[in-house]
Amino acid sequence: MLAKARSREEIARTGVYMLVGPSEKAALPKIYIGEGDPVKSRIDSHANKRIFWTHVVVFTSKDQSLNKEH
Repeated sequence: MLAKARSREEIARTGVYMLVGPSEKAALPKIYIGEGDPVKSRIDSHANKRIFWTHVVVFTSKDQSLNKEH
């Protein structure tokens, strides 16, 4: 479903994202939080490097008012 998510225009904006996947040592999931400007390039980078995650949650703004200073 990553290809479908990458096609959304929102993912090409500045934002914050969470990579979520099972933890090897705990009952709670493992979470990595990052930011990107744009988010799409960061998620693409993680898709090649971080194998633990199975879900991604992206936070952006609807009017592109979110920037790195926020």
